[in-house]
Amino acid sequence: MSLDPSVKKVLELLKNIELSSLTVEQARKLMDMGIERQIKEDVKSTSEFKITYNDISLSCRLYEPFTTTDALIIYYHGGG
Repeated sequence: MSLDPSVKKVLELLKNIELSSLTVEQARKLMDMGIERQIKEDVKSTSEFKITYNDISLSCRLYEPFTTTDALIIYYHGGG
């Protein structure tokens, strides 16, 4: 199985950064710079919705790519 192209791009961007040597402030700045924005792809559509269970509501955003795929990535953000 080959490496996903978007994962490969992230690894290329990070290969020259020694992450373990960064201070917390430096790591936050790196995240603020948005490495993910450098690999951003256009999508066919986005939609937002909520999943509710036992009075707990979770906000969701669905990105639909232009190309079809059988894969699904679920990303949970803890907030903050």
